[in-house]
Amino acid sequence: MPAKRKKAAKKTTRTTRAAKPDQSDALLIVPAAGSPLGPAQAEFNKLMKRLAGERRKLESHRERLDRDLEIVHRDLMPVLENIHRADRDFVLAGAAALEEIKLGKKRRGHFGDLLAEMAADLLDDSAGLASEDLEMLEGVFNKYDRHAAERAEAEGHEFDFFRAMFDELARKAGVDVDLGDIDPAGDPVEVERKLQEKLEAFQNAARSGKPSPRACKPTKKQLEKERLQRELKEAKTRDIKSLYKQLAKALHPDLEPDPTLRAHKEIWMKRLTAAYSGGDLRDMLEIEMEWLGEESGNLAQASDSKLRAYSMVLKEQIATFGRQIAELASEPQYSPLTRFVNRFTGRLGAHETVKREMQKALRVRRALVKDLAAPAPGPKLAIEDWADERARQLGRDVFHF
Repeated sequence: MPAKRKKAAKKTTRTTRAAKPDQSDALLIVPAAGSPLGPAQAEFNKLMKRLAGERRKLESHRERLDRDLEIVHRDLMPVLENIHRADRDFVLAGAAALEEIKLGKKRRGHFGDLLAEMAADLLDDSAGLASEDLEMLEGVFNKYDRHAAERAEAEGHEFDFFRAMFDELARKAGVDVDLGDIDPAGDPVEVERKLQEKLEAFQNAARSGKPSPRACKPTKKQLEKERLQRELKEAKTRDIKSLYKQLAKALHPDLEPDPTLRAHKEIWMKRLTAAYSGGDLRDMLEIEMEWLGEESGNLAQASDSKLRAYSMVLKEQIATFGRQIAELASEPQYSPLTRFVNRFTGRLGAHETVKREMQKALRVRRALVKDLAAPAPGPKLAIEDWADERARQLGRDVFHF
């Protein structure tokens, strides 16, 4: 029996030690001893904890992305740039070889397709290449791309179909908008601009010509809901503005005669202004407590209407953090990661493994470039093999002649 009590006591000690106070607890409402939290107070505390959790999640996500980005720039991008340069050398050497080596028409076509495809890939993803490289690659692409005319024709058919549909919609809506002056083969930017103008003109004309739908009379329940939402919105704006004015009066540097304190207050005032401009209630409450020596007990004295207004702000901030977390990896500075992260997990895997695979691919590419620089008939035989392999990949016959 004593042994069981000892074991239970040990377990209790571990549980007590694990329960560490969260830093966000300083902003939670602490009721008077023995008094339960009201519904508005409990909602405020719950939202404050959720907001602190979302902030930690965003910071953790950003730290992980920054670490992954550092690994990519240090270990992976240099290898990728070398791969691109090896591919550039292969494309340019292959194009030069096609000028000198006699090949059958079909093999020449297959190998030209391969060069045009590789050139297009490098033009789309040019890490490690200079502007002079891109000019030469564009020349190779334009020379050996046999499908440009087919693509232009297909795009023309698609535009004709779109124009016919648009004309039919405009006719039914009684709107006079014509796409006849748009040339789909023209400058893409200009084509897009004209299309946008036509679509906006169509929408405006259709909107002005249509009678407005008859509005249904709102029910008493809807009117009451709208009234409560309006009052809450007004209270939110009023109470946050009131908090800002109260803090600004205490922190404004122009009202401080002491030069040292004035400089200190300038920093606090900038922080307060940034928090107010961004609607950051949490930061404003932190400033209130840190500067004025406020404690969470003061929030316990706040009215329910004020707490409901604060809760509305906190919900908006939580939603904003959620969007920021979801969109963080799409920020421009993290674009290099998209080449290497797992498309299912969105995370960088074992980068050493990725690096080894890339280095292996680099060695293969450099060997291909060496094949093109070998003595005759090495380059011709290599090009024939590559052309036949491409034909096999496309499901065509291999030509032996």
